[in-house]
Amino acid sequence: MDVLIVNINTLDHTRNLINDLRKQIYKDFTLTLVDQASHEPGTEEYLKELEDEGWVSLIRNPRPRPLNHVWDDFVRNSPSKYVCLLNSDIRIPRNFMRDNIEILNKNPKIGAVMHPTNHPDYSTTSREVEFDILPHNRVKQGWDICIRRDAYVPIAPQLHLFYGDDWIFEHLYGWGFEVAMATSSPIIHYQGASQNDGYNKHINKDWSVDERHFNQMGYKKYLGQPAKYTVLRFKDSPLEKIEDVWDDS
Repeated sequence: MDVLIVNINTLDHTRNLINDLRKQIYKDFTLTLVDQASHEPGTEEYLKELEDEGWVSLIRNPRPRPLNHVWDDFVRNSPSKYVCLLNSDIRIPRNFMRDNIEILNKNPKIGAVMHPTNHPDYSTTSREVEFDILPHNRVKQGWDICIRRDAYVPIAPQLHLFYGDDWIFEHLYGWGFEVAMATSSPIIHYQGASQNDGYNKHINKDWSVDERHFNQMGYKKYLGQPAKYTVLRFKDSPLEKIEDVWDDS
């Protein structure tokens, strides 16, 4: 598994997520951090620490690139069977990577794995759920995508940043794959923080507070058990609506 995080002026979020990755039960993965010309104080010192440590592969973009392009390049150059595309503004439990690997290895029909979150609109875990279309024609999830490389389709360059995940899911289902939601490893999402080209200090640096959120979602009972998941179903096609947004003609 190759893991990607993209950072743009979200130092505290990125540091917390990398620390969460260090604590994973399953450790057979590589981590790449792409920094999008961040100018937040403390970022350069942290990137230097990561370089000196050598555990994280670091890519410094001299100017921000569209996230879709960063994803495409990462997947194209990855030698691994699976890739994991993570927003910087999430917190993950210790069984996160283990669950991704178990689910993808167990069921070849699963093309991608995602995880329920603390957001009330996105946290359904007790039944088989559907992708609902949000006001801007978006499916409900895109802040963590762990996907088979052979289920990934390069994102059309005309698409707006926030339609990239819809593109991936639509083509994935079109190729006969399905998407699983790993209900045994819910995450915390600081919604929208990774989109800010500015300093975001509204973050909880105390892991114990985040852990209480995880406990409320019941993840600890799964740590010694196999991964649990539900298969997600499209109830509408977001791509049909997305194609109305851009036109090359």
